[in-house]
Amino acid sequence: MSTTYYTFLEQGRDVRPSRQVVTALASALRLSSAERAYLFQLAGITLAAEDRAQAETVDPVVSALGAGSIPFRRT
Repeated sequence: MSTTYYTFLEQGRDVRPSRQVVTALASALRLSSAERAYLFQLAGITLAAEDRAQAETVDPVVSALGAGSIPFRRT
């Protein structure tokens, strides 16, 4: 991917990246599953079923925080 093409993607220009390009970009940026899902959404590409399931999974630590079982500490 050229720097110009990447710049166009960042600027939201009317480019249509392929699934392969978006997948490579997500891997290079080490995106989380939720971030990856959002990137695919921005690119207008439907996630594969296994990717959607992973993106909808909540990490147990985050779930525990939401449920209040891990106390919040101010630093």
